[in-house]
Amino acid sequence: MGYSVKWVNDHLGITRNMLKYYENEGLLSKNASRKINNYRDYDEADLERIWKIKFLISIGFTAKETKSILNNRNADFYLLLTQKIDETQEKLESSRKLVNFLKTVKLTGRIPSVPEPGSIRFDDFFTYVKENWNFYEELPFDIPAELADILTEKPVQSYTPDQTEKILELLENSDVLKMPQIYTLHAACKMLSDMRDFAYDSEVIQRMVRSIHEMFVSLNFYPELDGKITPDAFARCVAPMFVDGQISLMHERNYGKEGCIFIAKAIACYGGYGELDEL
Repeated sequence: MGYSVKWVNDHLGITRNMLKYYENEGLLSKNASRKINNYRDYDEADLERIWKIKFLISIGFTAKETKSILNNRNADFYLLLTQKIDETQEKLESSRKLVNFLKTVKLTGRIPSVPEPGSIRFDDFFTYVKENWNFYEELPFDIPAELADILTEKPVQSYTPDQTEKILELLENSDVLKMPQIYTLHAACKMLSDMRDFAYDSEVIQRMVRSIHEMFVSLNFYPELDGKITPDAFARCVAPMFVDGQISLMHERNYGKEGCIFIAKAIACYGGYGELDEL
């Protein structure tokens, strides 16, 4: 009994175009099928090879690799599988880092850039920021970042028991989060947002921002940043968190939208910036 191209399509899910592709790539001999009344016809050995081709390509082997496996009796299939597993794991790790980097961009609402155009080629810059500007990749930032995912996606009333338990577990990790200092920082930001009757560039407001800056410096988790969190760096890093991205949504719950804009303007002014869009 022969099997037509239509039968292969209907029963194996492998289309006519796919069969032609297999032939063109040398995976399936053009002489494999016989023409009966001008229609191609495959036997069971052909079907077995077609099935193997489809399987190998589906698990990630290229057409060239698939051809080598099927045509070379001495091909070490298990070695090739091991190599494919290692290659896929590398891609998986790269994809995981990219997902976490995308979450960081979502969290901050900022597209990372360089202070001076032309100072670095884009590919080198992109490789660097994926590795180094990625809050989800390492402690201590991955915990508050994970909290942000939960807290900004839906209202508290709709949290599932598992999500509530997850929040509690994250918050209980006080050693990592330095909770007492964070509570103080939150209180200072709340006070700042309530002082909107003052001009954001007034002396009293700028004194408050200076205190917040000093608290922020005390929360520094990385020794290599000691002495580098200048007013300018503080403004560029912190002010956008109140107006851009996922993290600003959390701040809006605490300080209101107008409060967040006021805080951002006050911090930008402290860093020497006249407008938020200069950051």
